[in-house]
Amino acid sequence: LDLATRICADCVELTGKIQHPFGDVTSQLTRAALSIPLNITEGAGRTGRARKNHYAIAYGSARETTTALEILVRTRRLESEQVNETLDMLDQVRAILWTLINANDSRR
Repeated sequence: LDLATRICADCVELTGKIQHPFGDVTSQLTRAALSIPLNITEGAGRTGRARKNHYAIAYGSARETTTALEILVRTRRLESEQVNETLDMLDQVRAILWTLINANDSRR
């Protein structure tokens, strides 16, 4: 959860000055980044399929966040050096979520 929260804060900071025509991308990036910690938190309070569903949504949002950051780098709105740490944290979060999604839940 701490990593996911840091990712969200990083994305807001990174995209704060990007304007048209990439405003839609930064808006989507912010929503996706925010979805990661919120779904992790909600999933932690659930059991069974509901828990895994929230973790799966967070996983998908982490992938979406990664792609949006990569688009902003490829279009030269951000420098790769600016996003490398955030991309590394996203890799870690995805790995953790993948494990949680595929773990046996004994609290069904």
